[in-house]
Amino acid sequence: MNHKTIFYFLLLISSYCNAQLKYPVAPRMEVTDTIFKTVIEDPFRAFEDNSEEVSRWLSEQAAITNLYKNNELSFYNDIRDKLEKYSYYTSNYFIRKGKYYYRYFYNDDRYNASLYLARDPEGAYKKIVDPRWFEKRGQNLDISNFSVSKNDKYLMVALSNMGSDWSELRIQNLASGKFFDDVITDVYDPEEIVWKGNGFYYWKYSAKSALMTFDYSFSNRKLYYHLVNTNQESDVLLDAGMAHALINSYQITPDEQYMVLETKSINHDVKNSVWIVKSINQSNGQQTFFSAHDSLNYTFKIIGQTSEKIYFLTNQSAVSKKIVAYDVATDSLTTVVKEYSDVLETAQLINEKLICLYYRNGAYGVVVYDLEGKEVMAKTFPVGQSVKLLEMENFDKNPAFIATAFSAPLVTFEINIEKLRFESIGATTINYDNSQFITKYVNYPSKDGTMIPMFITYRKGIEIGSGDNPVLIYGYGGYGISTTPFYDEGHITFMEAGGVLAVPQIRGGGEFGDQWHNAGARLKKQNTFDDFIAAAEYLIKIRLTNSDKIAINGASHGGMVVGVCMTQRPELFKAAIPEVGVFDMIRSDLKAYSGLNFREYGTIHNEKDFKNIYSYSPLHNLNDSIKYPATLLMTADSDERVPPWHSYKFSASLQQISTSSQPYLLYVAKKTGHSGPSSRNDRLDYEAMKYSFIFKQLGMQPKR
Repeated sequence: MNHKTIFYFLLLISSYCNAQLKYPVAPRMEVTDTIFKTVIEDPFRAFEDNSEEVSRWLSEQAAITNLYKNNELSFYNDIRDKLEKYSYYTSNYFIRKGKYYYRYFYNDDRYNASLYLARDPEGAYKKIVDPRWFEKRGQNLDISNFSVSKNDKYLMVALSNMGSDWSELRIQNLASGKFFDDVITDVYDPEEIVWKGNGFYYWKYSAKSALMTFDYSFSNRKLYYHLVNTNQESDVLLDAGMAHALINSYQITPDEQYMVLETKSINHDVKNSVWIVKSINQSNGQQTFFSAHDSLNYTFKIIGQTSEKIYFLTNQSAVSKKIVAYDVATDSLTTVVKEYSDVLETAQLINEKLICLYYRNGAYGVVVYDLEGKEVMAKTFPVGQSVKLLEMENFDKNPAFIATAFSAPLVTFEINIEKLRFESIGATTINYDNSQFITKYVNYPSKDGTMIPMFITYRKGIEIGSGDNPVLIYGYGGYGISTTPFYDEGHITFMEAGGVLAVPQIRGGGEFGDQWHNAGARLKKQNTFDDFIAAAEYLIKIRLTNSDKIAINGASHGGMVVGVCMTQRPELFKAAIPEVGVFDMIRSDLKAYSGLNFREYGTIHNEKDFKNIYSYSPLHNLNDSIKYPATLLMTADSDERVPPWHSYKFSASLQQISTSSQPYLLYVAKKTGHSGPSSRNDRLDYEAMKYSFIFKQLGMQPKR
């Protein structure tokens, strides 16, 4: 350590000892943008580049955060130990692909998980992919997804470096365990990979860039077919076959005889079409179009197939979704399971039965229908339990599910179709008493009077009406994604110490179908924030807590929600922990956004959208005369989906206007992306920082 560095650290320690934290000086630039006659200052534009000055600032921020952890977060190690304890549990949760069963296991807590295979769910698993096998110097590879050919011959594994959204694909011969020389690059979303024969379809992008620079129409991505044991250069491009349309999504029927394409107009028209493709010449990409249906922007998801019909889950004239059958012989669609008020989240055709998973008012239900739509059996699960239908095949005997809750990790069960009853598959063993927790489902009014549902989970015996309980409010509320019960060892640690976990299902999510999403999207986005704020107001009104005992947390879109709410109602919260959030909504939309983000926020290129986005953009609504809650901004240095400079800018702005002793800290996870650290040790460090900060601000102590 040189003299200059020693002096700097001594200065940091001296600064830290003062009543008010002394933050590093951030690099500044005199930059403005004018949009629809509105002048927008951006003094921290320099953070968008990886300069030496930015690196210096980040090092200084890390030092301040580490000093705060060492001096103020006295329970950090205790909480980390608790998190490690509660992250260990046994279950037989598996991933079924074809005739084999797959699971992830950690070989070493310092490294990312490896993939294992077994011939039956409770059999002996053997390691088939360790990401370290492919690492080069300086890399940190993780398995981002995998897929298996229909004939169970080949395994495709997607590897990402440092949490990147971009993946490199490798192919293994499952019989021999050897990998082919194939290396497929420039793959952005490895979840959208579908096998056909001895090859698979995948999206390849023409430019490897951050997601925010993708064209709204996805015109820079193409659908290719890759044949195993060939070079990527020989992959075949599949064209939509129309002069003014782009392929938006694709699916292949279980028998691999039909492909279902959804196409969008190239001129950004919202209208799209569904095409049934009978045959594809994989040597030149030409296809025979069997049928076309104008879907008017509806979605059709293949859930199964018989010899005569293809079954789809769709929202066509059904916001809560229904099941339709496409008759190949007559080229016609028929409703098999009609729409109900309950949201039909997912469905599969298994063993000649339609297995449907519904969600309504905090509770899941499974209904089994025959192929004519007649109900065969049904089961409703308790409020506070989240259920997921595992991916299976048409010919499988019994469908399998996993269930979880805020107070318990995953458990696996199945429906015995022959006996028409639910049966547990093994047991889940945990190292704490989950019966001590209770979950309630309540409704509260938002600003406009809309009733918003919310899960409240806490340890039995605490005084609910004391008005002094520490509360953690977690939210998301975007992209039509439902926020339902999930297990988190941090939540267990928090609730065990007397905290109350509150999870509102705010508008913008998908808990009540498309209409709930649309009510919190684009020009109605403020409803999302109003709903989240109203959750805190409700908990105070019923004397469960007070504003000095509320911490708020969310990640990605939820991180943005936390950023907005802490700027709109700063007096309502004691602490805010936004993770990998978007805070500069203006710079996120300099180029046309992807279709998903366009639908969610609109675009600054439209005046109405711009004014709306600018009205809530967290970075642009900070005020130097307002005291904001204690804040821990958490981001990842390799995040490509939401670049970390969003958090850098927001952190620097908070620190610049700070006039109180409240901490405004920045925590940057290293060598990882949007989903956070993958190794157990790094994840525990990350979570321990978050929860020890919450405990400190809310005056809590971990249970001994």
